[in-house]
Amino acid sequence: MAARNQTKDLKCATHLLSDKFRNMSEEKKAIVRDLGFDGLMHIPPLRVHHQLLRELANNFKLGENRLETGYGSFKITPRKIGHALGINATGDLFPQKVEYKKLSEDDKIIFRRF
Repeated sequence: MAARNQTKDLKCATHLLSDKFRNMSEEKKAIVRDLGFDGLMHIPPLRVHHQLLRELANNFKLGENRLETGYGSFKITPRKIGHALGINATGDLFPQKVEYKKLSEDDKIIFRRF
C-alpha cells in the first residue's frame, strides 16, 4: 500500500529555500525556530535537476527502502543519503523530544499531520 503513495512529479529547489532563509530577518527566523522547523534552515543549497529527482522518486520503493537502478537494487540508508548529498543524515535530527500527552489540542493536530 505504501508504494502506491509515491511522489510521481516533484520539483525541489533547495538553493531557493537556502536563499530564503539566508535573507530572512532574525525576527522571522526566531518564529521558524519556535515552530520547530529550524532544521530547514540547514538544508544545503543543492542544485539538482528536477528530472533526476523525479527518476529517483519513481525508482525508490518506499515500503522496502530500496532504490532500483539499471545496475540492480540496493537498500537506502540515512548514511548513504548523507554521503551522496554531503549532509549529516545520521545524527539526532530532533534533539528535543516532544511529550505528546503534554501538547495542546492544536499542537497535537500539527504533530499528527507532521
